[in-house]
Amino acid sequence: MASGGGLVSRQSETLLRVASVKQQSQINPFVNATPRPGIVEWTKMILLLPLALVRVVLALTLLLVGALFAYPSLWGYQPGPDANLPAPLSCWRKALFFPMRVATRGVLFCLGFMYIRVKGHKAPATEAPLLLPNHVGFVEPLFLMCRFGVSHVAKADTKKTPLMGALATAALQVFVRRAADDQPTPGDGTVSARDAAAAIAARANNMGANGYPTLCLYPEATTGNGRCLINFKTGAFRPGCPVQPCIIRLPCAPSTPHPPLRSRPNELVLC
Repeated sequence: MASGGGLVSRQSETLLRVASVKQQSQINPFVNATPRPGIVEWTKMILLLPLALVRVVLALTLLLVGALFAYPSLWGYQPGPDANLPAPLSCWRKALFFPMRVATRGVLFCLGFMYIRVKGHKAPATEAPLLLPNHVGFVEPLFLMCRFGVSHVAKADTKKTPLMGALATAALQVFVRRAADDQPTPGDGTVSARDAAAAIAARANNMGANGYPTLCLYPEATTGNGRCLINFKTGAFRPGCPVQPCIIRLPCAPSTPHPPLRSRPNELVLC
């Protein structure tokens, strides 16, 4: 009986370990588990390569069109000495921001995101200064900017990126240097990692008075596979102001940026 009980116990422990490994692999937020493309997928990629090149060229062209409106909107703009709270854009500069949003949506369309369904309603910036979505990839920053005109908390290197840097600056994004010992140069429009929380709080607390756009933060501070959430950072909650959570769902098909016709469409759920 003892040996039989020991055998059953060892088998149970083995099964528990296997179940634990399977469970961890299923909830791993950094593993996409995308199957390898088969013959059909490879055939589609080869035959549709000319179309893919056309779409990339169109996306770059639309990005250039958006930048052509971004650069004039920044002519003569003086953000002021306070990097945590730059001067808001005037009315004519905000008018030039609308074509940028249209061009950004065109970029997403060319990249395969032809339709993104939105559930719920975005709260005004005066009611919920901070918007908190999950971070899946490059899609949600572009879509949230073109659909709602929000600003983002982005890394400082984005400011130096050609074309995208002008769009991000025109959107009054908060540019943060990642390294704690990397101090910004006065007047370069960036803040240090230590001052990021103060910049977020200053923007959130002055949202209604100065007409700043809603500030979007990704509380996970990294990208995941969209199947689960990881621990939130505290920066979005330190100001103590109302926040609006939202969920990004991208049920993409393998090797294609857009889902097949019979699957669920891409979704943005505002809570």
